[in-house]
Amino acid sequence: MNPSDDDIAFLANSENRVALLRCLTDGPHARDGLMTKVNVSRVTLGRILDELDERNWISQKGQVCNITPLGAWVHEEYQAFSEMMTAERTLREVFQWFPDEEYGFHISELADAEITAVSRANASAPLSQHVRLFEDGGQFWSFSFAITRLFLESCWRHVMSEAITFKWVFTTQVLDVLKNDPELSRHSREMLDSGRVEYRHFEGTIPYIVLGSEGKVNLRLADEEGSPTALIESEADAVREWAESTFEDYWHEGTPVGIDVFTV
Repeated sequence: MNPSDDDIAFLANSENRVALLRCLTDGPHARDGLMTKVNVSRVTLGRILDELDERNWISQKGQVCNITPLGAWVHEEYQAFSEMMTAERTLREVFQWFPDEEYGFHISELADAEITAVSRANASAPLSQHVRLFEDGGQFWSFSFAITRLFLESCWRHVMSEAITFKWVFTTQVLDVLKNDPELSRHSREMLDSGRVEYRHFEGTIPYIVLGSEGKVNLRLADEEGSPTALIESEADAVREWAESTFEDYWHEGTPVGIDVFTV
């Protein structure tokens, strides 16, 4: 085992060790104060402090303990690692539904994202949260390979109430659904006729389902049939920049879809 792994295990196997370092990052503490804050016995406190002192992570002068620059660095990096693993564990649960084509940003950019996954209690949770973005109003854009009735109906309501504008580029599969479903076709005609919506058809493959606004990007994950499985909501700059750039690429290569495509 790498010697540094021993130090990682030393912290990971004891919440009290981490808690003591955390307390000392706030400044010098007397032993009695540390014993109260961490809620350990005097014997346990003395043992842990000696262990930290042996590593030069703290210093002890009489009854007063201080964290050293080395100890502060260790604590900062350990906390960052712990937070990263917490985020990774959340993403791990939905990673199986990530598209085969990688997103154009490092996955660490999703560390602060909000994730909503399907569950037995609420199978529609990701989609319901997805369309909730329309409630913020403003300008929206999307590129996708799948469509749901809830998505289009929500979009239609917000467009017709003049709450949003919407630009959407989609695949042939989506276009066929819009054309062949009478209600969705009617909604599409009304939205296009309002002048607040633009459609474009991309003849190639779009491996993503993305909805964006000025401040947030929704990455909707789906199974092979396009059924919603999870939603990732991100406000990270790198995610938004990738989504906007990718949308522009699909949009410029797409063909405008006019109102005449949709029968009454």
